[in-house]
Amino acid sequence: MAQEFRTIQERTMPDNVRPQVLYNISGDARAEFKILDLRDRIRNGTLNPQDQIAIVGTDLWKPASDFPELTRYFSLVKPAATPGLAAPSAKPQTPAASLGSRIVPGLAYPFTDITSIIVIVAVALLRAATPLLSIIFSMLASVYALGVIRKSSEGQTSAPSAGEVGNIGEWIMSFVRVIAVSLISAWPILAVTILAFMGLVRSPAIFGIALLVMLLYYPASLATIAIWKSIKIALSVQQIFRFIGILGIEYYAVIGMWFVIVFGIAFGMSLIHLALGSTRLFAVIEIAVQTWSTLYASHLLGWAVYRHRDQL
Repeated sequence: MAQEFRTIQERTMPDNVRPQVLYNISGDARAEFKILDLRDRIRNGTLNPQDQIAIVGTDLWKPASDFPELTRYFSLVKPAATPGLAAPSAKPQTPAASLGSRIVPGLAYPFTDITSIIVIVAVALLRAATPLLSIIFSMLASVYALGVIRKSSEGQTSAPSAGEVGNIGEWIMSFVRVIAVSLISAWPILAVTILAFMGLVRSPAIFGIALLVMLLYYPASLATIAIWKSIKIALSVQQIFRFIGILGIEYYAVIGMWFVIVFGIAFGMSLIHLALGSTRLFAVIEIAVQTWSTLYASHLLGWAVYRHRDQL
């Protein structure tokens, strides 16, 4: 009874005398915000209902609109009805074009901006020149792929420029995030390996299942850091599977498309190898096609996010 009375009392007391609860905002997780700070951000338009936030000390990231204490502030920023006129009716949003509608047009997506063309050519040529530079540019291509996911998740159907991906500092931070998430996403393989050393796992099939889980988990992790720029969300297995659940069949369709492309490239390159052999030209073509496929799949993943953005 005392706990219930205290809860009711906290709900009815003014904002400035409530017990202080601190919040993290995705993409700015190091900073801590009070409820009034969030109110001000809502008023000036820098905090949107779909932005992910969490109470400090927890790992439960949710859209800001899911927090009851913020609902009132979001309702107050909605446009009011003009005196003498009927209030504007809420029109249902036209759903984004289906994922299927981007499968064929998306094939040309990596060639719609000079930046993406340079990325493909640079990665391919440097592979033939020196493996070290190829590895570095391959990681930069992964950073660019994050930009592709982010801009596609906003409904953009052309590849982003280098400036749209971010400044030099943002490229570097994204580079660090890609490495971190790549290591984090290997947890199924790591877990099975540890169990194998302990003698608890012996079946090769378990390793195959772990690899499949990692391949399903990794794209979602990349998408979360692309959209929210938060390693903390990528660390949360709960949030990653929530993300996959919201995208639903479209997420698995993208993964399926990626598998088809990978096997298709492998088959096609085996035929080209018969004609060219293990030449430098063959290596250039192979890496160029693989980089193209990464950007294409990233666009499809971003578009799937775009279709479900309001639910995330």
